[in-house]
Amino acid sequence: MRKLTLLTLAVTVFLSGCQSLINQQPPAPVSSAGTSEQALKQVNSAIRLLEQGRENDAEQLLMNVLQDHPNHATAKLLIAQIKVPPAKRYGNDAFTYTVKRGDTFGLLAKRYLGHSLEFYGLAKYNKITKPENLRVGQKLRIPKLKKQLASGDTSFKEIASLSQSNPLKALEDLVNTPMTSANRAAYRDTLNQVLSNLKSNANDTNTEGYVEYLDRLLESNRVTDATSIRRIKNSFQSLKYQHSMHQARNAYYTSNDRQKAYQYIAMATKLPSNVQSDNDTAFISSVSEDLHGEAFVQFRQQNLKKAITIWEQVLEINPTHEAALTYKARAEKLLEQLNNIK
Repeated sequence: MRKLTLLTLAVTVFLSGCQSLINQQPPAPVSSAGTSEQALKQVNSAIRLLEQGRENDAEQLLMNVLQDHPNHATAKLLIAQIKVPPAKRYGNDAFTYTVKRGDTFGLLAKRYLGHSLEFYGLAKYNKITKPENLRVGQKLRIPKLKKQLASGDTSFKEIASLSQSNPLKALEDLVNTPMTSANRAAYRDTLNQVLSNLKSNANDTNTEGYVEYLDRLLESNRVTDATSIRRIKNSFQSLKYQHSMHQARNAYYTSNDRQKAYQYIAMATKLPSNVQSDNDTAFISSVSEDLHGEAFVQFRQQNLKKAITIWEQVLEINPTHEAALTYKARAEKLLEQLNNIK
């Protein structure tokens, strides 16, 4: 009882020393996960369903994703394996492979087809409905993509030309084109052209697609020279920052969800190559002010730990926020004093 009385008194003294009026709105309700996170969950569920041979259920999930995210690269890749006949997708030229211990369709697809998510198409190519049932000693047909899909300069010239008007589609075409010893130089040159064009064409509506395709390109390990890898990573980080800030604005302005906005801002500002625009700085300032007000409300309600946690969030995205620095320090001191009361 004595501890509660002291807490009430301390809070009253603390509040009396405040020089500015704090907006006393209650904390915003935490909304459901953002749309891109929902899409990721649906795609991951679809992958598990495909591994189990539940194609119809997986297709329904993937079509739901594509309805909201028409350029979702992973969903499009998986849908193509469902809808396109394997022989048409990979060709009839193949070699025989004996399954070894530790092999999975994902590993084999990455090794021979350029991406682990081609696992389902490879299983269908071998008339196997449940990819998870792969057995040691089993004989598989592996498409000879290097002979079938080795692209000449003409196709790469088309991709490079397309990148001037539609860099997202050009990047998609490039990612879906295997790199071979025969086309390595043309692939690298085309990639550099696409990366140059996509940066100037990126906007809030297409960054998600760019991020998805660049992530796939990095994951495929097909590009090995240091300069190209560095360019891909720089583009990926820059677009990831832009996309995260776009998600933060959606959460803040559309859903009135300060916590979700904070999470996306924190994600963006941790990226190595983030460069804040004046608009970004002003937006982050608005979110941090709202969070600061929420922390102050929690303090008024004597929820010291919660208030401190929110002030820590403010300082994570806006390290020079003077009021948050001051009030957090005072709240921590007060909490320490209260904890020392026996």
